[in-house]
Amino acid sequence: MHALLATAALALFSAPPSGADDVVARTIPPLAEDAEVPAWTGGVTLGLFDASGNTVRSSANLTAEAERRREEDRTTFGAWWSWAEEEGDAGASSVSERRVGGKAQYDHFFTEETYAYGNGTAEMDHKANLDLRWTVGAGYGRQFREEEDLKVSAEVGLSWFNEDFGAAPGDEYATVRAAYSVDWVPREKWTLSQGAEVFPSIEETDDVYTKLDSRVRYDVSGSMYAQFQWVWDWDNTPAAGLERSDHRLFVTVGWTF
Repeated sequence: MHALLATAALALFSAPPSGADDVVARTIPPLAEDAEVPAWTGGVTLGLFDASGNTVRSSANLTAEAERRREEDRTTFGAWWSWAEEEGDAGASSVSERRVGGKAQYDHFFTEETYAYGNGTAEMDHKANLDLRWTVGAGYGRQFREEEDLKVSAEVGLSWFNEDFGAAPGDEYATVRAAYSVDWVPREKWTLSQGAEVFPSIEETDDVYTKLDSRVRYDVSGSMYAQFQWVWDWDNTPAAGLERSDHRLFVTVGWTF
């Protein structure tokens, strides 16, 4: 008799109450499907020029940019290369331009508008006797607008700046970095963009470097576009005997991805 009662009590307390399975089903949410990984977007541009006869000159330039924007962060990469060779009056050819560089930046967003960034750049310029210029830094950014037809952002931070002019002594120092970027689509197929950054030295007021990149783009068809680009570099302390200001103009064809 006691064994029978014990068996009945065990069955009563071990059995789930009526409707318990429904409660568990309602309490534990279904597994979320894997979110789609944001794709990389960007573009590649190419420009070529060749002349013969009274003027003998060849040139080429290439740029590439890529960006991945997620809700909480943004990663960007960029690279550029340009080359030119021309023949002098004596018939000898010489390289009149050879420049290559790259950049990378990571932004982590705290809100929809504010973010912290870390970035780095590197560049070489044959004509400016620049063996290597590199920077690395971090700071604060604000995304004022981020829409399909208008993107506006600004950044401020600190960077370490290094320049090596070959035989001349190298120069390195801490700088403030200030930058802005604007992309505007005023009408269908047209895009106007400009980005700038300035590196004033914290240690020496004469050491200032500035770069301005302005572009006008027209979407030809599909992923193909034509672009006019003006790049201005200002180095207040260039290599001995060289100009502080460099202007470069490019007319190129590009493809988006």
